[in-house]
Amino acid sequence: MKLLFLGTGTAGSKRKYEHEIEAHRRRCSSLLLDENVLVDTPKQSFDYATKLGVDTSLITDVFLSHLHSDHYNKEAFLNWVNAAKGKINLWCGKRIAQGLELSEEELEKVNLCPIEEMDEFDVAGMHVVALPANHAGVHALHYVFEKDGKRLYYGLDGAWFTPLEWRYIHGSGLAFDAMIIDSTNLSHDPIKYGNYGEHNNYLLLPVVVQTLQGSGVAGENTKLIAGHIGPHMNDVEAIEYIKSLGMIPAYDGLVLEI
Repeated sequence: MKLLFLGTGTAGSKRKYEHEIEAHRRRCSSLLLDENVLVDTPKQSFDYATKLGVDTSLITDVFLSHLHSDHYNKEAFLNWVNAAKGKINLWCGKRIAQGLELSEEELEKVNLCPIEEMDEFDVAGMHVVALPANHAGVHALHYVFEKDGKRLYYGLDGAWFTPLEWRYIHGSGLAFDAMIIDSTNLSHDPIKYGNYGEHNNYLLLPVVVQTLQGSGVAGENTKLIAGHIGPHMNDVEAIEYIKSLGMIPAYDGLVLEI
């Protein structure tokens, strides 16, 4: 399974187009899997993919985690839709489907696939599980993607694990080859503690890593990847902190194979 990170940051760049992104800034978080499956469509995602030479016509499926504007931008989504060879399958939580604000004409260009928490299904050669995220009031989802014996956890926007989510990833005895973990609030500044309840932070992140490894969910060879990294985390000290936890600090354009 090939992972291409089209964005690794938080909401700081959500209003910017690709040409407005400064060299030291992160784009909003988006992930491309095996050239045809996309997770989240923030504003810069399509233009940056084009800049990287991605064949955007190959996209068959788009998964949305939730409708916050740093994860879903209608203009960018429609760029992906119009570039695709065929109709794109759009997978999103049933309770947020109406919030997509797509017209009837625009909806005719996609296969809208509303899903519920804990749904399991097969698509694009993958087995997918939709898990409830701890991200207040927006019905956010995390995802498990399994293909060719490899298993990926996508867990951006959410602090710790909801009981249902933990029951699935631990109680089912699963082991992961890679896990993308929310790493939003890694500042020591207490002023930034406001959304600690729904994003991982400097104090919680090492506990998450220790729990995943201690429980066997993350094994010796599991790639633990820090994503959704806040704007205060672009300095060398912060990246070294992520590395000290045994994690890979994701960056825009990073390619990983699992």
